[in-house]
Amino acid sequence: TLFRSIKKADVGCAMGSGTDVTKGVADIVITDDNFRTIVKAVREGRRIAEVIRHFVIHLLTSNIAEVVALVIGLCIRHEDRSVFILSPLQILWLNMVTSSPPAIGLSMDDVDDDILEQPPNTKGLFTAELITDFMVSGVVMGTLCLCSFVYVGYGGYNDGLEGTDCN
Repeated sequence: TLFRSIKKADVGCAMGSGTDVTKGVADIVITDDNFRTIVKAVREGRRIAEVIRHFVIHLLTSNIAEVVALVIGLCIRHEDRSVFILSPLQILWLNMVTSSPPAIGLSMDDVDDDILEQPPNTKGLFTAELITDFMVSGVVMGTLCLCSFVYVGYGGYNDGLEGTDCN
């Protein structure tokens, strides 16, 4: 019955000094026979899950902002042609260079001291709150980017878009 309960558990855990059969069916085997190792592992697992959550919010928000700006920007016309507000090189720059430092910073975030007192996350990564959060933030960011493009391109700075074949 011990083996069945370890197998049926979400995460079966066995100590290093346990039997080989128990260690064989367990998901985690603690080799130093110290319960504090389990606590540290759970804390680290929750930290990693939180970092992944923050990184996904950051990445999806910025990508939704790019899509909003690019798709709505296609409605802007100059000399009977659509205007691409971001060139492919600018999109690559945004995705590769400007997203990396925030991602590195997010990966080094510390967790709250009470992370182990909070109940485990059983809702998954994409909750309604998370989807609403990155959709609203992305649409706002994309709209502000588009508004700044229109203001600089058609505002009081000049007589319309300058340059030809810039895209």
